[in-house]
Amino acid sequence: MTENETRRIAILTTGAIKTTTESAVKAMLAAVEAAEEKTREMREVTERRIADFQKFTDTLAEHVDSHVASCQAVIDSFDEHQAKIINGNGTDPTLPPEPKIVDKKPDLQPADLEDLKKLASSSVRR
Repeated sequence: MTENETRRIAILTTGAIKTTTESAVKAMLAAVEAAEEKTREMREVTERRIADFQKFTDTLAEHVDSHVASCQAVIDSFDEHQAKIINGNGTDPTLPPEPKIVDKKPDLQPADLEDLKKLASSSVRR
């Protein structure tokens, strides 16, 4: 081989190595950029899901707080009502009112003596 041929082979080999290296670098950078883009997309989706989760959690907490407050109000109302009954300051609306005792004798009419005699004589005949 001549010196020109050797030089030409060296230049072609060096060029191929450089081209291959440049292509590999471009491919690696493209892979990194694609991974960074995917990471940004995943971060956006994750942040949206976190925001949705936080909204759901806040709503759930509000419902739980409301429910607990409602239950506590019922308990307080019941306790207050029971205290009134125990202390004699109120009446239980579910119980019927106590009956009033009336001290009144029945209105009796004097019996007709003739009617009693007829009644007595009719019962003896039988």
